Order: sequence, then structure tokens, then C-alpha cells
Amino acid sequence: MAENQIAHVRKVIETVFKQVIEKQKMSPSSLEKLTVRTPKSEAWGDLCSNALLLLCGDDETARQREARDFIKSLEALPFIDTVTLAQNGYLNMTVAMTEWAELFVDILDDYPAFIQSAVSTGLHDLQADIAPRQNDLVCARLTWNAEALEKLARQVGSSLTCREIAEPQQRGFPTETAIARCSEQGAKLAVLSNGVDFAVNFSPVLAADRSYDNPAFCLPYCIARIRSMLEHASVKDEGSTLLADVSVTDFAFKTAIEQKLAKMIWHWPEMIEITLEKGEILHLLSFLHEVSLLFFQLVEQMRPQSSEYLMEPGQGAMRCLLFRVIAKIVSEGLMLLEFDIAEEFI
Repeated sequence: MAENQIAHVRKVIETVFKQVIEKQKMSPSSLEKLTVRTPKSEAWGDLCSNALLLLCGDDETARQREARDFIKSLEALPFIDTVTLAQNGYLNMTVAMTEWAELFVDILDDYPAFIQSAVSTGLHDLQADIAPRQNDLVCARLTWNAEALEKLARQVGSSLTCREIAEPQQRGFPTETAIARCSEQGAKLAVLSNGVDFAVNFSPVLAADRSYDNPAFCLPYCIARIRSMLEHASVKDEGSTLLADVSVTDFAFKTAIEQKLAKMIWHWPEMIEITLEKGEILHLLSFLHEVSLLFFQLVEQMRPQSSEYLMEPGQGAMRCLLFRVIAKIVSEGLMLLEFDIAEEFI
């Protein structure tokens, strides 16, 4: 079972740091400033770290010298493909494609165990606000958000405390009217996938808009399209069964959009952590919306519904894995809101 890969990389970098500290080259407090994160530009890599900047500062010669040990240690990790030293002093890392295949199987074969292992266990003192009433969407949004966060916290083995606050001064659209026009699950998804202003200026027309820009439509429709395509290609659910048709050592997507989708999924555990830490389910839903939008871009480019896309030798099984795991994480996100896909999507 794979753990959070970013945590893995950080542990390796910390090991190198501790060796340097033991040689009295720097203060132990520098470890607190160490970062391992997603770079601002995807062209730079999948992960980056400020390790050498902390160690060497602006001394470019020293950075070049110390980079050898860091790069050697990082490239020894099975899930790291390449490590380069950027001109700005950051270490940029790319993830090996074989790691994506194993991650996909972990998600599909045993999602609860995957989440328990992949998400940091350091999530403590999680809290969310609820309002005393739900008669308007500003108050209802607070309660719906807290309920979703509480379910998510349980999934990762943490707990979340809901605290009742005074009724917000800002008033939202009447909850009862929104539910009557959009259904409860439609109104809930529309409100939670947007900021508080949407709850104030709620539009039943926008909430029910059948466009990709509307998460309340885009997310369930993404699942329905994937299920239909996989059923047409006679693809089974099991991750291990799908992987049996893939040569892991040669696991590689041909197109940039497939690679981008795979990399986004790789950050799913990180997004769950961010959502819980910030106490706002909007972060998770926004991430899933981006994944769904990218999926529909792929559909437009590759036309998988009218080709042998999912059955192409050497690529079809990997693509089926990719599609299945997209549907899985989107489904898991919607389940936090108790959202069922409408019959009209199937």
C-alpha cells in the first residue's frame, strides 16, 4: 500500500538534512522551513523542494556541489524518475509513471485502506462551524459543509468537532425554495462547490445549468460518461484485473492530457489534507471539477466513445485504469454530500 508520496520525499530530504546538521553545517531549526510541494508551473516537474536554498542560500557553487547527494538520494526512490537543480535553487522532481499504475490499483482495489495509508495522520483538532438554523442557504451551507467534512475526517481516521455559532448576519437565498426548484442534493452540490456569495445570490437556473462550468452537472455527468464508455468496452471494475493487462515497467501514456490527468490524481491525498486543514469542502469539489473538465477535454480530443481508444493494444488497459480511477474519486467526493447520480445521466 502506497503512502503519501510527498511525505516519502520529505523524509528522504530530512535524512540528508540531519546528516548535514550533524556536521554542524546548519541549525536544526532549518528543518522547520523545509518545504516539499507542487511547483507553480507543471512544466518544472511534479514536486519541488527548497532544501538547497536552506542549505546554501545564494551560493550557486555550493548548491551545485551539495545537489549531488540530494539528487542521488532522491533518484534512489522507486517513485521518483528525475531530479534537477533549477536556476532559482529549487530541486525539481518528476514522478515515475510506474507509480501512477500502482496508485490507481490501490485506489480501486481498497479505497478505504488507501485513504487511511495515503493521507497524513497528523490531522488533529479539526473543527467546522454550523448554524442554529438552515432556513437560508448561508446557514445551510455551513451545516452541509460540516457534515461533509465530518465524513471525510472519519475516512482518514481523524475526528472533527462541529461547533454551533451565532446565526450569520449575512442572509442567503431561502433554503426551502432552492430545494423545491433544484432538489436537495442539487442545491447542496451547487452551494458547496461555490463560495458563500453563491448562497446569497443563489440562482436556480445556474444551479441546474447543464454545462461543464456547473459542477452540479459536470461531476455526476463525468461519472455517467465513464461508466457508459467502460461498459461499452466491457471493462471490469477490479484494479488488479485491469493492471494484469498492463506492463508496469512500460507504463506510459502517449498524450500530454492523459499524463496531466494521471498527475492530478496523484495529488488526491494531498487535496484531502488541504480540505480538512482549511475546513472547506469547496477545495475538494473544485479539484474534482478540474479533473472532470480535463476529462471532457480528453473526450473532445480523443473521441473515445467512437473509436478503439479503450481497447488499443499497449494503451487501452492503462486508459481504462485512468478512467476508472477518475470515476472512483469523483464518486467518493459526491458520496460525502450523499449525492446520487440522477437517472437522466445513465
